[in-house]
Amino acid sequence: MKTLTKRLLAVCRTLGCALGLAVSTISGLALTSTVALAQSSAPPAATPTLTPTASGDTSFTGLAVTIGIILVLFYLWRRLRRQQAQYQPPSARRRDNYDAYNGGYDYRGDPSMGGYFPSHQERRGPGRRNNNNRPIGSDEPLDFNQDNTGRNMSQNNDTKSPAQLILPNDPNKKTFADVAGQPEAIDRLREVCLWLKEPEVYNLHDAKLPRGILLSGPPGTGKTLLARALAGEADASMYITTGSAFVEVYVGVGAGRVRALFEAAKQQRKRTNKPVIIFIDEIDAVGGKRSNGPSSNSEREQTLNQLLTEMDGFQKNEGILVIAATNRTDMLDPALKRKGRFDMDVPIDLPDTEGRAAIFRVHSRKKPLSEGLDFNLLAHRTFGFSGADIEAACNEAAVIASRLQIAEEKKRKQELAAKLEAQARGPMSLAAQPKEGTSGAAPNQASTTPASNLPVLLSSPAANNRVTLITNEMFDEAISIVEAGDARRSRLKAMKDFDKRQTAYHELGHAVVNLVQDGDTITKITIMPRGRALGYVQTHSDGDRFSYTDEDMRKRITMTLAGRAAQEIFTGTRDTGASNDFMQANSMAVRMVTEFGMSSLGAIYAPGYGTAQAAPVGTELANLIDREVRQIVADCDAKAREIIKAQKQVIEELSVVLLDKETILGPELLARFKEAQVLHRQEAKGEKEGAVANGSNTAQSGS
Repeated sequence: MKTLTKRLLAVCRTLGCALGLAVSTISGLALTSTVALAQSSAPPAATPTLTPTASGDTSFTGLAVTIGIILVLFYLWRRLRRQQAQYQPPSARRRDNYDAYNGGYDYRGDPSMGGYFPSHQERRGPGRRNNNNRPIGSDEPLDFNQDNTGRNMSQNNDTKSPAQLILPNDPNKKTFADVAGQPEAIDRLREVCLWLKEPEVYNLHDAKLPRGILLSGPPGTGKTLLARALAGEADASMYITTGSAFVEVYVGVGAGRVRALFEAAKQQRKRTNKPVIIFIDEIDAVGGKRSNGPSSNSEREQTLNQLLTEMDGFQKNEGILVIAATNRTDMLDPALKRKGRFDMDVPIDLPDTEGRAAIFRVHSRKKPLSEGLDFNLLAHRTFGFSGADIEAACNEAAVIASRLQIAEEKKRKQELAAKLEAQARGPMSLAAQPKEGTSGAAPNQASTTPASNLPVLLSSPAANNRVTLITNEMFDEAISIVEAGDARRSRLKAMKDFDKRQTAYHELGHAVVNLVQDGDTITKITIMPRGRALGYVQTHSDGDRFSYTDEDMRKRITMTLAGRAAQEIFTGTRDTGASNDFMQANSMAVRMVTEFGMSSLGAIYAPGYGTAQAAPVGTELANLIDREVRQIVADCDAKAREIIKAQKQVIEELSVVLLDKETILGPELLARFKEAQVLHRQEAKGEKEGAVANGSNTAQSGS
């Protein structure tokens, strides 16, 4: 724009000069012709008189007209330059002054400068870097009294709005149809959406629009997606930012950015006359509790104070709504959570079984699925999964299907290429090929397909119209990848047979104890290493559980300790693979004693016992807690060993199958377990009857 204006001014100056010369020339010619015509028509004078000549009058008049036109054009040009200087930013005016001061050096014409301002040191050398060896930015202020370090500091010390604006016509706009698994939260936000679009009914009842909505819940539950869906449904502009974007080391920067953000939202509201939503993700980074201790941060507290002021200063029906998301509501300042700022607190929990099935449907609606796919079964297998985990599982299933299709297409193309090459070689090669069925090409047709057509046939649409459908097995593998990581077949090959046997006994100990205790349904058992685990037992609940009894907790601890117990009973060894089991068992036992009151100590509450964040506990109470925890773990370990010894033959038979197949699905494992139990009962019954018969025969022979 600046360059275009200069060019227009130059053109105006040139045209002005040319126009002045043309006008002067035309004026002189006109005056000359007029005087000549007057002299020719006048009667001849008797005596000569002293009068000015026509040529002198013409030259004087033309010169006067030219000077006048030039003065007018110069005045207009000067006026335009002054108006242009008024609208220039200060940095541009300083650059122009610097150019004039340095003899008219125009750095903008030098492409090596890239539009940047060259300092004195940079003009002397090709480095074009400051004293700290950092490149100079294009938006840095140009102050002759400021060194390069100050200019680089000012580049980060800006108070512009850090938010990203998403307009209502954004192609990636989300709606409530893209959200599932949170029916209560969706209902509340639908009401807010209706409030923003049609506030008349609420105004009749003097209902006030909430100034802020706080979305709180575990990570990956869809808090950001819900905020974007609300903006899409309300046809509103949305500013998206994070709490950490307001935190800076420079005093006053965070507060300035908060003011700039809310001012931009108000201007957007005036321009579009539509609701505007400000979404702040991870607000606990800027909205933490204020304190006077050593952990106090004055800059963050000033930023929080500015945020409190902006949220409490909204006018009625202004149409600006603040939505914040966090998974640490306990860290927020009470002044921020109070009514009048965040009027509505919407909890976003992990989805239940129906919610997980709905999320699977949402993320799989554009994927090619097989007819026998059961979303309810997938929902049961993913207990404890968040929406982000389910989305990752759906994507992994699609990747698995794509991988299989690529392998099938590669194999099919190789077969087709071999067949076409055989046809190109002639009927003798066809005779050497094995016949497939009863169909075959005639010998005289073999030479009609040249080898040059091979790339065309392989890349034709008919050769790539097959799509591998996603099945339950692919989803099962995808869930395992999300839960435990990719299968590490190279590690399985590298493992010794003794290590495989130990892993098989360990995992079968978990599975058999779970089956005997009627625990959760087993999805599969495997000795295939995944992540850092050498094997695992995957279970799923038949329904959602929101509370557990003392018996349920002890069953879980017993199942957890059964792996090490099985190893010691069958192999007589102790390895390092049970550390995670011990951690889980002791953690559950500690919570039973210190939080749930499931011990002889009764109702005591000491959350986080054994950690640095735990409340101080007396020595006597700590000894009692440790004794109770140890007693619970010892009782469960003894019960696990008792069950394994009773099912020793069943585990021996199942270990042979597991070592051979490496993975056994839940239904097959349950069927084999029941079959082995029935067989051993019959054998035990037969042995008992045989022992009784032998005893009676011995008694008869003795008598």
